[in-house]
Amino acid sequence: DQKMILNVGGIRYMTYDSTLQCLPDTRLAKLTKKDPSYDPVHDEYFFDRNAAIFEHILDFYRVGNLHFPSCLCGPSIQSELKFWGLDENNISPCCWKSFSSYEDEKRTVLELAKTLGLGESAMFEINTHEPSDAVSTNCSNTDDMKSSLQDRMWRFLEKPTSSTSAKVWSAIIFVMILVSIGVVVLETHPIFRVPKEGFNATGSSNVTNAKVLMYRETDLHPVLTIIDGVGTVVFTIELIARFIVCPSKIRFFKSFFNIIDIFCVVPLFAVYIIQLEVDNIWSSGEFFVILAYLSLSSVLRVFRLLKLARHYSGLRILQLAVRSSLKELALLFLMISMGMLIFSTLVYFAEFNEQLSDFRNIPITFWWSIITMTTVGYGDNVPSNGFGFIVGTMCAISGILITGLPIPIIASNFNYYYNHARLTIKMAGK
Repeated sequence: DQKMILNVGGIRYMTYDSTLQCLPDTRLAKLTKKDPSYDPVHDEYFFDRNAAIFEHILDFYRVGNLHFPSCLCGPSIQSELKFWGLDENNISPCCWKSFSSYEDEKRTVLELAKTLGLGESAMFEINTHEPSDAVSTNCSNTDDMKSSLQDRMWRFLEKPTSSTSAKVWSAIIFVMILVSIGVVVLETHPIFRVPKEGFNATGSSNVTNAKVLMYRETDLHPVLTIIDGVGTVVFTIELIARFIVCPSKIRFFKSFFNIIDIFCVVPLFAVYIIQLEVDNIWSSGEFFVILAYLSLSSVLRVFRLLKLARHYSGLRILQLAVRSSLKELALLFLMISMGMLIFSTLVYFAEFNEQLSDFRNIPITFWWSIITMTTVGYGDNVPSNGFGFIVGTMCAISGILITGLPIPIIASNFNYYYNHARLTIKMAGK
């Protein structure tokens, strides 16, 4: 049996040819003295490769198990395996997790780069001149940049840290969002409303709801009305400007944050149109339309809070963590639903013979079971006999177990992404 001397990275390894023939379709099994790597002077085969990895590869020929220490980087192992003609699937299960973790790390860094608007090039040097900030809203397409002005405008509107003026603009938008939300809050208080001029109560004299009466008989203070209108105009102009300078109009509408912006701006104009006829609606007594109008007007403006995620990286990381935890959230919803059905049925029949029981039917007990499992316990519906107390105790304990299992996973995902985000930002700044 011929001895083979392998010089890998300056370190000489000696083995038998029969050992190398254990894996016939690999580079080492095909070595002959005609191979370019053969050195006739020293009677050895020289390879300028990673010796630390090769010794584990050579052990694979000897013992039939391919193991790597966790300190070795996955891409380096992958490169060496490809050079020596070995399949990644040969890696032993005990080492597969550490080997494949680099793919997860790479995917995490790319997701964070997109979420934080840093760009893939900042992480992997794909193109150091790529406008990375565009990635955050899925509109990046450098080849389609028509002019440097469009590029600068896109950076100005989309990446608050790109320049001093962009920081100032971002701060202005941030303040206007808070002011807009403040108007929504203040308009519900009588102090910030003024009597409506020329109010006519005909056709709605049967209204007794104090809230409806306030909105019917008063208007928002003119100063707050102007502030709210200015905010809507500014947000509309910003949305239109970002659409104009976005390199890819199709990708613009695929962005989560852009959809939120559209959802917050466009319907408000319908609200303003309805407002022109609101007096006639009050007179006609179509209170369902009125309620829809008031709800739409307030809720849409509150949704502007989601715009803060564009300017605050922590909210983006939270969104990414929640998105990566959808399976856990689905499991939580499923387990709560199962517990709701089980304990609602049990407590209903446990209280079946009670004349004054709060649990008149199973649908009503759904509320009680959810409140009990989440350990809120309003006390509006409570058991009234021993069997009901036992069911309630089991429901509360089960709720602690059900809600306690998935929540730490979500928190762990947030910490995972947050720690990687700091590393990603640090790498992008190099």
